[in-house]
Amino acid sequence: ETSGKIGISDGLSKMLEKKFKGGLYKFQADSIKAINSASEKDSDSAVLISSRTGGGKTEAFLIPIIDYCLTHREHPGTKAIIFYPTKALANDQLSRIISMLYEINKAFINEGSPERITVGMSHGDLPKNKLSQEQIQKYWDGGVPIKCPKCDDGYLIALEPKLVKCLTCKEELDFVFLFQDPNFGALVDILITNPDKLIWDMMERPGHHGIFGREISCCNQC
Repeated sequence: ETSGKIGISDGLSKMLEKKFKGGLYKFQADSIKAINSASEKDSDSAVLISSRTGGGKTEAFLIPIIDYCLTHREHPGTKAIIFYPTKALANDQLSRIISMLYEINKAFINEGSPERITVGMSHGDLPKNKLSQEQIQKYWDGGVPIKCPKCDDGYLIALEPKLVKCLTCKEELDFVFLFQDPNFGALVDILITNPDKLIWDMMERPGHHGIFGREISCCNQC
C-alpha cells in the first residue's frame, strides 16, 4: 500500500514514498492505522504487531511514532518511550531510527527551520561525562556501534551528551543525544532505554520527571 492511504501527515508521507518506493507491506499499513486509532482514544489500548524476524516490524511502529512527533512538535516533552530488552538490540535499532530522522530533519534544515525531531538513548554502556581522546578511541573500538546515517560507513560517538558526531565523515547530528545519566533539561521526542533504567531514574531523581513535559521544582542540593 502507498503511505498516503494510512492517515499520516503529508510531509512524512512524501518522505516515505521516496524511502519505500514499492510501498509498505499490508501488515505495516494495518499496524500504522491501528496505532494511530489507538493513540486517539482516551482509554488505554494496545496494538500487538507480529511478524517474522527482519519482516519490517520496526517501521510498522516507528512511522506512527515519528508522525505523532511531527504533528505535536509544538508541545515539549518526550512523546514516545521505546523499551528494548538488550543494549545490543537498542544500539541496532537506534541506527535505523536515526537514519529515518536524518532525512526528516534534513527537510527542516533545507527550509531554514531550527526545528528537529530528536531521539535519545540512555543505558549503562554509554559514557557518563565528556571523554578524553584516549577514552574516545577505546569507546569507539569496543563500545556502542551506531552507524552514521550520512556515510553509512562510520560510527557515531558522543563526545558529550549533546555533541554526537561520526568519527569517519565528521558529520555532527544535533538531534541525537547519547547519555548514561540523562539531562532532561533538553527533552528528546523519542527516548530509547530499558525499564530498569527508567524506573531507577524516576525513583532516585525527581528532577527527571520533566521528561514528560511537567514543570519540576526540586532541591539542587539533595
